[in-house]
Amino acid sequence: MAGAGLRAVGCRWLRLRGDDVPGWQRAAAASSCQGCGPSVPGHACAGSSSPGAHCPVASASYSSPDGVAQRSAAPAPDAQSPEPSAYLWSRYREMRKLVHDLLPPEVCNLLNPAAIYANNEISLGDVEVYGFDYDYTLAQYSDSLHSMIFNTAREILIQQYKYPGEIRKYDYIPDFAIRGLHYDVQKSLLMKIDAFHYVQLGTAYRGLQPVPDEEVIDLYGGTQHIPLYQMSDFYGKGPSIKQFMDIFSLPEMALLSSVVDHFLAQSLEFDQTHLYKDVSDAIRDVHVKGLMYQWIEKDMEKYILRGDETHAVLTRLVNHGKKLFLITNSPFSFVNKGMKHMVGKDWRDLFDVVIVRADKPTFFTDRRKPFRKLDESGVLQWDKINHLKKGTIYRQGNLFDFLHLTGWRGSRVLYFGDHLYSDLADLMLRHGWRTGAIIPELEREINTINTEQYMHSLTWQQALTGLLERMQTYRDAESRQVLAAWMKERQEIRSITKNLFNPPVRKHLPHLPQPHVLLSEARALLGPVHGLPELPAELQHRLHLLPPPHAAAARGPALDGPAVHGLHEDALPGGDGAHSLRLPRRCEACREVSRPGPAARKVLRQGPASSPLGARLVGWALRAQSVTQPSPYL
Repeated sequence: MAGAGLRAVGCRWLRLRGDDVPGWQRAAAASSCQGCGPSVPGHACAGSSSPGAHCPVASASYSSPDGVAQRSAAPAPDAQSPEPSAYLWSRYREMRKLVHDLLPPEVCNLLNPAAIYANNEISLGDVEVYGFDYDYTLAQYSDSLHSMIFNTAREILIQQYKYPGEIRKYDYIPDFAIRGLHYDVQKSLLMKIDAFHYVQLGTAYRGLQPVPDEEVIDLYGGTQHIPLYQMSDFYGKGPSIKQFMDIFSLPEMALLSSVVDHFLAQSLEFDQTHLYKDVSDAIRDVHVKGLMYQWIEKDMEKYILRGDETHAVLTRLVNHGKKLFLITNSPFSFVNKGMKHMVGKDWRDLFDVVIVRADKPTFFTDRRKPFRKLDESGVLQWDKINHLKKGTIYRQGNLFDFLHLTGWRGSRVLYFGDHLYSDLADLMLRHGWRTGAIIPELEREINTINTEQYMHSLTWQQALTGLLERMQTYRDAESRQVLAAWMKERQEIRSITKNLFNPPVRKHLPHLPQPHVLLSEARALLGPVHGLPELPAELQHRLHLLPPPHAAAARGPALDGPAVHGLHEDALPGGDGAHSLRLPRRCEACREVSRPGPAARKVLRQGPASSPLGARLVGWALRAQSVTQPSPYL
């Protein structure tokens, strides 16, 4: 029974993957499959009530005599079958429909944004000791803190480093940067670099302005690759490219980009290395001089987000006999007030060891710094530390003495922090501790993953990739055009899914988006096929890109992407007029924006509530009509 169930599920998936069965072969099949639709000989389907029924995947997969599945290339249609390009587009439309059928609305919201996700198996029953960082682990801060850090560091640049006062016009941009970005000190480039050390095109910014992909490639000698010796991250210690990993680096990236933007806008000469160091020192002064601690201590309610949850977790662990310790770089007075605010005045009774001013990450690698004891007034004592007592506050020290004095070693220890490298990776690789990352951004990203738009976009991208892999055997000129259109569409989908997580901060930039960005936004607004149920499939997959009236008549369906000359209004080729939904478009050749077609104007005139397309269409039209000036990067 279980095997039959697996075959049925597999057959349904193979229906999605079996798009390379040509229409002429499916029409020749004598039997049909209730579970999979039209059938061909050679593949049994457990979803059928008929013993002779089969699934339409035989041309994609065969069973050899030894039972091993053998894959074959997509067969070419015979002389009586449609032209290859028409056949490819028919497979495309069928695949779009299948993606919709296999993803009902209830498939979304499968991930719990409040859950704990494990990259490696762990039994909490084996964990005896729990350790915590303080900032952004036990204590979560509001965005107001980032704005305060930005503004204070900006004033330090003006007052102490004599930077021009005009930089006061720049405010903190909360959504400008994310953790993990790299900054090329010599080129003043803030960018995203992947795990293979390749610059992700479309992510590079100089100041607050995006840098064209061609310029980025030219800056790095015709390649996107960054050698390890230049990197400064977990693996590299190079001097020229720095990585921003902790949450406190968000205001630093924003300030760095703002100052660079001002110098470039005013055509002021500057040394990139000096500017980077000055901004870095100004941000450091905010922490070292205790300015940040003063603000938080004065207004806990404004800056600290959580309290009850922290108290509940710590209390539960203690009640189950677990040992707790705290290691933080923050001073004791600051931690003491924050923990009293979140947990209560007896918070120290919950922890077996408390270490402040630990000077991480060197705390984990340096053997020289000894532990110092603090008295109740916060004054350092001169006693030699031979053991760590509960209720006593310690300063500095090192991890090697900590392990020796406590005996807490290996996988019995689970430590939580927010810095993936210095807090977590070193402890795991060097000492065998189990580690947990506190990643606030993950909650928002999981909510994005749970959206219907992301689910359909990702599934369609994967299905389109499979379609490209199997149809690349068609090498005639028209088929190559079709495949090129699919490649372009897949790239647009990738841009859409990326922008769902980290949308471009276009509202802060003076330049308008490039055409391919506009088209990607249009796809996102119009949605996948499931969002257009009343329109025919022929219109659904070509709705947003139509050939211009002054372009040469193309044979077959219009190509996707701005490579087609012009985006003026035009009737759908082969349409009957009833569904000629024409949207305002921007022509790459003459820079003009066309007017909406009659169906589009009707929806716009009657309002979003009048049609299922209304809300998407209004947003699309507003974006298209807003393109009145060409971007300097076109």
